[in-house]
Amino acid sequence: MSNANKQNNSSKAKIWTGYLFSALPVLFMLMSSAMKLSQQKMVVEGFAKGGMSASVVSIIGVVELLCVIFYLVPATSVLGRYLSRATWVVRLWFTFVQERCP
Repeated sequence: MSNANKQNNSSKAKIWTGYLFSALPVLFMLMSSAMKLSQQKMVVEGFAKGGMSASVVSIIGVVELLCVIFYLVPATSVLGRYLSRATWVVRLWFTFVQERCP
């Protein structure tokens, strides 16, 4: 096997590994937004324990879905990545504040 074929096979493996590592967070975010948009009982109850209403659950689901769409479009993938991280940090901060100030 020549050196060029080894490099070609190696680059194909790297590309598919990149696809896999990009697809996993997308699938998790799609599942999360679908659960929020479908207003499943366990999701609404969980948000109610955190002090949020059912309407907020839908809004968060839409925002998550928009982040996934931005992430999947190559021209806006960096924006989608930062928006998804920002939504996660805001939810984390909100939960922390809710625990501290009942």
